[in-house]
Amino acid sequence: MSQYKIYPLELGYFPDHDEGMLTYMKGHGKKGYSPILAYLIRGEGVNILVDTGPSDSEFAEKYHHTVVKTEEMTIPGALGKHGLRPEDIDFLINTHLHWDHTFGNHYFVGKKIYVQKREFDFAMDPWRLFDSSYEHWRTGRTPPWACSIPDFEFVYGDMDVIPGIRLIALPGHSPGSQGVLVDTEKGQYLIAGDCIGSYDCWTAPGHIVGAVHSSISEYLDSYKKMDQMDCQILPGHDGKVLEHDVYPF
Repeated sequence: MSQYKIYPLELGYFPDHDEGMLTYMKGHGKKGYSPILAYLIRGEGVNILVDTGPSDSEFAEKYHHTVVKTEEMTIPGALGKHGLRPEDIDFLINTHLHWDHTFGNHYFVGKKIYVQKREFDFAMDPWRLFDSSYEHWRTGRTPPWACSIPDFEFVYGDMDVIPGIRLIALPGHSPGSQGVLVDTEKGQYLIAGDCIGSYDCWTAPGHIVGAVHSSISEYLDSYKKMDQMDCQILPGHDGKVLEHDVYPF
């Protein structure tokens, strides 16, 4: 059985994020720190990066929300802590194509990036409500994932990428959101992307969907799917993840 280690990377953070954005408005108005997480998977001779983080602080402030992003939180800075450079990454996975998960894609031009075809199709022509989330051309800006289009490896649902690394379709937050199921020495971990924004979404009775979503019914179906999986969850924006440098710990 293949075994990997998972290293959370903080690629920026929202200093005054509304808690309700992650928990269907529960806690609305309560603001605080919310990290923007990516994950480095290492083992079996490969280095895999899941998501590439947000823009710099100036761009985020102008077009989205306040984001703190230090030099250590850039792709080169975060990988450098692990003795790696962007060219050392073998392939990437985008859990979805929102701006805060894809702005570092340009570091990896020529590298294969796995993305759900359904996500790509929606990102190319989203509902106008989501134009800014995807940095769609209609905003007058260029999507940060556009540089990766020639490198996208399209996925149609669940798929084994390599032994011990499986993509799991988890629509709801966006139409083509996906998670990454990883085999480790202590069982499986699911990097859930923004299907699980925070642990509170998952631990609440019946679970709580995020306030940003494309379909509540698909979101709940994804939760039912996850309920059948025997795995540990790693969410997309929860500071508790950073209490450990590596998973399993």
